Amino acid sequence: MNDVPEKGISGIAVAVGVGVVVGALALAAIDHVVLKGHYRRRVGEFIRSCGGAPAEDPAPLTGDLAVSVFLVEDLTGEAQHGLPDVVVVVAARMGNDVQQTQTLESGVAVFELPQGDYDVTLQLNTVPANVQPLTQPSMPIHIEANGHEEVQFAFAQTLARVHFIWYGSGKPSKANTRTPNELAEMLGSNVTYWCLNEMVPDFRGVLRDNVTVEPIEDFLERIADADRRQRIDEILDFYKNNKGYAPAKDLIMFLVLQYEGGYYFDANCVFERAVLLEELRSNRMCPAFLNMGDSFFLLKAVSEQDYDELTFPLASDEFETSNVRQTDMWAMYAPPGGSDVFELIVGQYIDRATRFGLFQACNLTEQVERDGQETFLQGDSNAKRTIAGAVAIRSIQAGMNSLLGQQDYDLDNANWPTESNLGDAGDEYKVECLGLDKKHGGSW
Repeated sequence: MNDVPEKGISGIAVAVGVGVVVGALALAAIDHVVLKGHYRRRVGEFIRSCGGAPAEDPAPLTGDLAVSVFLVEDLTGEAQHGLPDVVVVVAARMGNDVQQTQTLESGVAVFELPQGDYDVTLQLNTVPANVQPLTQPSMPIHIEANGHEEVQFAFAQTLARVHFIWYGSGKPSKANTRTPNELAEMLGSNVTYWCLNEMVPDFRGVLRDNVTVEPIEDFLERIADADRRQRIDEILDFYKNNKGYAPAKDLIMFLVLQYEGGYYFDANCVFERAVLLEELRSNRMCPAFLNMGDSFFLLKAVSEQDYDELTFPLASDEFETSNVRQTDMWAMYAPPGGSDVFELIVGQYIDRATRFGLFQACNLTEQVERDGQETFLQGDSNAKRTIAGAVAIRSIQAGMNSLLGQQDYDLDNANWPTESNLGDAGDEYKVECLGLDKKHGGSW
């Protein structure tokens, strides 16, 4: 502690900042000594700005201890004081004959302690899912009479993972790789690109090195329920054999968000960097979907008669349409670590696709199965798109419906308002809160 004056601070001491450059962010403990070195002068200025005053007569058998908490943002490596929901610090002398407790409010707590050996422990009420510890929650420290010591606890704020999916044998192009590459340049290693195993070498050859390219087939091995896995394979085989790449992508997307969490975007979405970053740092606690208002594409994709015939059975089941929002499949979010809501959505999708015969099978026993499959195989592109889209959208709406009644859940605040400009040459969408623009040409 040679560069900290022995006099000049009483009741508050110099806390040492965290200088951590996080790239691929290995969440391992950082040497306490390293944490103490780099930002000593800057953090000292921070503490003095909080009201440090010169000491007049320090107690002869006590020393000062400053405890700091730092949050390091993994994209920039910048450190700031404090955590969102913090924190109690307990300084207990070995033998528990001395114990002091403080709540951190400005990221630093200051103790005046009798000399001796102490354990300094950080007690957190809750830790957001996107915050990970970089140091141990308890640290030993020796307090000397008239001494000044510091303990620092460091946490990293991680960004939610962003997923892109390409289902089919189409080659890499600007249309399906530009946005993933741009986000990987901005976000580091937080981007995953899912494709069929046969396409992995092609996409690895054109995507940035920090984009994780994963085969869909390997991911599907994680589905433990044998019956569910069999039906998922049958649905995906049906789509693949009949050029239903977009609806196959929808089912994979639901599964990825169920197991992995994070954000999904279509590869042709374009983003404004600053707005998207604010969203990625938001640590959303519940799923989010597009709130399409009156721009629901099914309403304009087919004639009124076809819409009623194809989608009424999907819409007249267990919940009222007025209790959900119109939505689409090109942007959505699940909290990191998996989502029960998306597990429900996957189950709904499987049930609805099965009801309409959208699976590989030799014999279809129900008339609605035969009618649905015939519509997909023999109908025009609008009818094909409508029935597959309705299966996915009603499954999402079932997920929305399951969230109703939860504390603080509001359909309009929880989901992203979407502006639309619908035209003959294609549709344009804008989601201001994501900084997102998308053109939709109606192609599959």
